[in-house]
Amino acid sequence: MKTIYIRGGKANNTAINVMKHHFEELGHKVVRSKEDPFEVGLSWGCSYHGPKPFLNGNVNQFDKFNCFKEFQAAGVLCPTTFSVNEGIHRVNPPSRNTTPWLARKSHHSKGKDIEVCRTLADIMRIYHNGEHTFFSVWIPTDTEYRV
Repeated sequence: MKTIYIRGGKANNTAINVMKHHFEELGHKVVRSKEDPFEVGLSWGCSYHGPKPFLNGNVNQFDKFNCFKEFQAAGVLCPTTFSVNEGIHRVNPPSRNTTPWLARKSHHSKGKDIEVCRTLADIMRIYHNGEHTFFSVWIPTDTEYRV
């Protein structure tokens, strides 16, 4: 296991505390000071030019829909996701509180693929367009969680 330095963010930042908890559950040690010895580091809202556990530039090589499914199967909390075809069954017949959904592509760059679906008409347009792979359920939050 590695010692991971998390740079940036306030000590009481919920996202950092969640990330720290997950790393520690996996057996890693987490430090918050650059003076403490560490092997790799992550940046939270600021620049970091040291050894990293992975390269963010390669993150889009992964199929995001299947990554979400693997997270769910492993019991890792993540947004509810379902294929575009499954989405049609979720809204037929339409039920209350089904939206907003985020239409997503399995592979994307910088979130440019994401389309917000607020209505059944939006969902049907995405379905018939055929360019998106899955939906994720929008989660209202003040903080974006990324690991």
